[in-house]
Amino acid sequence: MNDFQNRINLQRKILHLVNSKIQLDEPLISLSKSCIDRWFSNNRGIKKSTLDIIVNISEKTLFLATKSQEQITEEYSTLSSDVSKKFNDLEKDIKANYY
Repeated sequence: MNDFQNRINLQRKILHLVNSKIQLDEPLISLSKSCIDRWFSNNRGIKKSTLDIIVNISEKTLFLATKSQEQITEEYSTLSSDVSKKFNDLEKDIKANYY
């Protein structure tokens, strides 16, 4: 349960970061591929670097969600740590491109 809560909290932090710091017409409402695609196509001014980080985070959190029912492995732990690092990368990217 703790891993699930951590993953959900991280996703909320990512959505809050994006929506509070990047002023666009349409907010990002989910980290699903279809929501990210819609968000990108309906907003002008999103940098490719920002999109790439968000897509990468989305792919990794999807993998973590599918693996959450399995015994925690080294790969799961490494990937979870990588998602946290990507959040930091996203913060830096937003500061560099949207301030």
